[in-house]
Amino acid sequence: MFVVFRTGDLPLNQVRSNLALSQMTLERLYLLENPPRFKCTYYEFGSDNLSSNARLDLKPVALLLLRHKTLKIRVEGRVQPDAPDWIKEKLSERRAESAAQTIWLYYCLSCDATGIDPTKRSLADRIEVKGMRSEPLVNCNFIETRAFQATNEALLATERSPDTYQAWAQLWRRVDISIVSI
Repeated sequence: MFVVFRTGDLPLNQVRSNLALSQMTLERLYLLENPPRFKCTYYEFGSDNLSSNARLDLKPVALLLLRHKTLKIRVEGRVQPDAPDWIKEKLSERRAESAAQTIWLYYCLSCDATGIDPTKRSLADRIEVKGMRSEPLVNCNFIETRAFQATNEALLATERSPDTYQAWAQLWRRVDISIVSI
């Protein structure tokens, strides 16, 4: 049997080895075939603080983690490619950690509302936090990586007006969330 995976799909055979057949529900199968595509969280220039609107975008992630106890995600922070190397490393990590802390906060608030003790269900081993510096975007949002890289290389190589530069740079001031395993 020939299986074609789209970017972001999780292979079913990986999950079969990790889950008992009794745990395979229709909802879990749907999550395997169509993993959620989370909104990207954007930051202001040089900042790792989330606006209130950006924080609200992370609430569905916490609710999904609360509902599916074996779900693991990756939180990747990014900065624009023309930033100095020492800024890329620190700022991308701080952005990813900031988003992960916000997810943890919403998770705890949801646990309080449902009466679950969040200390018993730690998220430390379920959230992978990674500063990606300005690595290309390869996540569950079906972004064509090669086309995205080519566009960015072209933008870096040519002169930009202040308006086009701001639009381009905003694409990199972000955190991406993707599902690692279910």
